[in-house]
Amino acid sequence: MRAVIQTNIVGTLLLTSVLLPVLMQQLDATTMTTSSGPAFVPRNNFPVYCASEAFLHSWLQSLPA
Repeated sequence: MRAVIQTNIVGTLLLTSVLLPVLMQQLDATTMTTSSGPAFVPRNNFPVYCASEAFLHSWLQSLPA
């Protein structure tokens, strides 16, 4: 459970927060990441993974374009 959360959520947030100051200095910069199908169709045999993907999808949607 912790490994999935660390990788899918914390890792993405930390990497983005470290890169954001550098990217904001660029005229044209993009952050890119992906989420997967279980974000939309959760499976009961992978609840933490599915929840982490749903979080990531929601977080990505909330970022400014």
